[in-house]
Amino acid sequence: MASYKITFAKCRGACGARLFNDGTCRGIAEAFDRFGDDPTKLVGVWGGQLHTETFVRATLVVRTARKYMEPSGDAPGHLDEKIVTDHRLIGLALWPKRDHLEVYGTPADLEIVTLFLDVGLMLATVTDPLALDLLALVDKAVHTLPHAVLKTAKVADVALNSYMIGAYAPKFTDTDHGLKFLNEYADDATAATIRFAASSKPATVTLTPTGSVTFTCHEDDRDEVLGHIRGLVGVVGSLIALQELARATGMTIDLDDGATVAAATGEMIAEVFGDA
Repeated sequence: MASYKITFAKCRGACGARLFNDGTCRGIAEAFDRFGDDPTKLVGVWGGQLHTETFVRATLVVRTARKYMEPSGDAPGHLDEKIVTDHRLIGLALWPKRDHLEVYGTPADLEIVTLFLDVGLMLATVTDPLALDLLALVDKAVHTLPHAVLKTAKVADVALNSYMIGAYAPKFTDTDHGLKFLNEYADDATAATIRFAASSKPATVTLTPTGSVTFTCHEDDRDEVLGHIRGLVGVVGSLIALQELARATGMTIDLDDGATVAAATGEMIAEVFGDA
């Protein structure tokens, strides 16, 4: 079993022509390549990029310097200060004409990507996390995903009695009871966890209102589960890319059918996203 994180966002302004690109996917991709990876910079573009007429995919490398102390080899009993640079990768996929951005990481990674697009590539974008309705998503999951159940929900403020109030994260043995709980505290809900059947093993998905999704599944089921998630949140990766895939393969894609969406996005991921 492996865990993955993805953050969905609306990214407006990437289509407009700027000083260093012509507003097209090709122009934006060329801007990624021109920026490149300078080891002296905190952020760089790792391994180039991939683009089509509708989207751009790239991986950023983020460097963080930290200090640590280690025993001195010249003066016993003394400590020498050392500086080491940590590297981590952040994958992203951008659909400029649809104002859609996916960051394969946490909301904090989304902030880094937003700053890079705005300052590093001078795209002058405005990025906002995609707002998710947890109650609607869970209800949709229960009716469209195979054997889907609501496992837990977390709310920020619950008054259990007249003198106790605080965060509450109950576990549910009955999904209907969980939906009633979410409906009652919809305004204060901060997360909901569902479980459903995937091809190899059951998958667990945690949704938040701020567009951040964490899921755990068998490695072989990653694309299938990611397709289901895209179908739930309504972005389905790239609708344009799905339509192009449908025309090329003769596949009929019903966006209200979770299984069809998962199969379609699975093919798109395998062909376009690679290991993102």
